[in-house]
Amino acid sequence: MDLIFLITFFLYGLLVFFRPFWGIIIFLFFIQVETAVAIYENIPYFDGFEKKMAQLNRYIILILSLRSLILFLTRFKNIKTSNNVSSLFVSIFIFTVWSFFSVLWMDSSFHSTVSSRLLQLTSFIAMVFVFYESINNRDEFVKLMIFGYVFNAIKLFFTLIFYKLTGENVPTGVDIGLIVFATVYLFSSQKYSHSFYGFIFVLLGFSSIIIGSSRRAFLILAIAIAMILYYNFSKKLLKSFFIIAFIGLIAINISSNRFFDYKIEKTVRVFTQGYNTKTMTGRDKLWNYGLIAISEKPIVGHGYGTNERAISKTSNVPGRKIRVHNSYLKAWIELGVIGLFILSAIFISHFNLLRTLSKKLRLGNDYLFYCLVFSKYVAWTGLIFFAIFGWSAYLGKSFWLLLSYTLIARKIINKQNKNLEFVLS
Repeated sequence: MDLIFLITFFLYGLLVFFRPFWGIIIFLFFIQVETAVAIYENIPYFDGFEKKMAQLNRYIILILSLRSLILFLTRFKNIKTSNNVSSLFVSIFIFTVWSFFSVLWMDSSFHSTVSSRLLQLTSFIAMVFVFYESINNRDEFVKLMIFGYVFNAIKLFFTLIFYKLTGENVPTGVDIGLIVFATVYLFSSQKYSHSFYGFIFVLLGFSSIIIGSSRRAFLILAIAIAMILYYNFSKKLLKSFFIIAFIGLIAINISSNRFFDYKIEKTVRVFTQGYNTKTMTGRDKLWNYGLIAISEKPIVGHGYGTNERAISKTSNVPGRKIRVHNSYLKAWIELGVIGLFILSAIFISHFNLLRTLSKKLRLGNDYLFYCLVFSKYVAWTGLIFFAIFGWSAYLGKSFWLLLSYTLIARKIINKQNKNLEFVLS
C-alpha cells in the first residue's frame, strides 16, 4: 500500500508541475474525499482509510507548497507593481505575519501545537498562491468552480446513501453555493439538462442540511434565499422557487429524522423562550470558557491554533478538548484582540470585494461567470454569521479556498478590463 501511495505521490507531482490546472482539480476532489472519510470511518471496510487519506493530503499539500516556492523564486523578478492591490491581499499578509509572531509570546507548553498549526497555515498560503498563479483565464475559472460543485454534489449523494442505509445523522459539509448556483443559473437556463442538474443539486443540498440538522446551516439557507431574491428578483425566479419548494418537500420526506424534528423544536423555543442554556445547547458555557481564556491574554492571545488547549488550561478541565464554537472568540483566544481585528478585516474586505465583483459581472453579458461569483458571495455572507456559532474558519481549507477563488476572479476581471494586477507572471 505504501508503494502505491508513493507512486501516486510521484505521478501527482508530475501533473502539478506540467498540468497545474488538472492538478488543482484533483486536489479539489481529494478535499471532498477527505471530508467524506470521517462519515464512513465506522464502516469496517474503511478501517484505516482515514489515516491514509490524511497522509495522501499531506503529500498533495507538500507538492503544492513546492510548486508555490518554485513559482515564487523563478518569477520574483517579474512582479508587476499595481496601484490597485486589493485590501484583501494586505489583510491576508498581515494576518499571516501576526500569526507567526504569536510564537514569541505563546506558552512554552503549546510549542508543538503552534508549530504544527503554523506549518499548516504555510501550506494554506502556498495553496492560495498556486491556485492564484495557475488559473489565468475565465474558462479555467469556470471549470474550476463547476468541478468543485460537482465533487461536492457527489459527496452529498454518497452521504445520503449512507444515511439511508444506516440512519446515522452526520455533518455533511454542504456548500450553500451549490444551491445558489443551481437556483440562479441552472433553473434559469433553457436547457432541460441544466434544469435536471439543478434539481439534483438542490435535492442533495436540502437533504444534506436536513440530515445534518444544523441550525447554523438553516440560518445560511435563509440568508441565501433572501440574497437571491434581493439581487435577482424576477418572475422567472419566482417560478423557480415554486420548483425549489417542491424539491424541499421531497428532501424532507426522504431525509427527515428525529434529530431534525428535535432541532426544529429547539429553534421554535428560541423564539418563544429566548436564548438560554437549553436553547443554546451548551454554547453559552463554551463561550464563557473562551472568555476566561481571553481574559488571561486579551491583547496578543495564547498562540496560533491553541484555542482548545488554552481553554483546557485556563478552565481547569485538563485533558479535555473544548471547542469554543465561535470563530471570532477563537481568533481572540489565539491571536488576541489584534488578531481578531485583522481577521475581521479579512472577513469585511472579502465581503466587499465579492459584492463589488458581483455587481460588475451583473452588468456584463457573462451570466455564468456572474452566477459563479455570486454563489460565493452568498456563501461567504452566510459564513460570516455561521462563524458566530462555530466554524473552523482560518484553521480549515474551505476558508482559504474561498479566498483564492475570489482573488482569481478579481485577477481575471482586471485583465479583462486591462487593469494592472499584482501577479507573478
